[in-house]
Amino acid sequence: MSVLLIAEHNNKELKSFTLNAVTAASQMDNDVHALVIGNNCGDAAKAASELPLVKKSNNSRSCSL
Repeated sequence: MSVLLIAEHNNKELKSFTLNAVTAASQMDNDVHALVIGNNCGDAAKAASELPLVKKSNNSRSCSL
């Protein structure tokens, strides 16, 4: 079973809490997926995809209801 982590960021960088959460999630299961949500958050999404413990990174740039 994989672990889905919602990444906290400021559109440029991941918050340190997210890095801690990735480490904790990887101790539950080694298949960690990160979800980066926000407008103009490409830099944060790229940073999430480059984390060695994250196997898959998804980015939602805008949400329409």
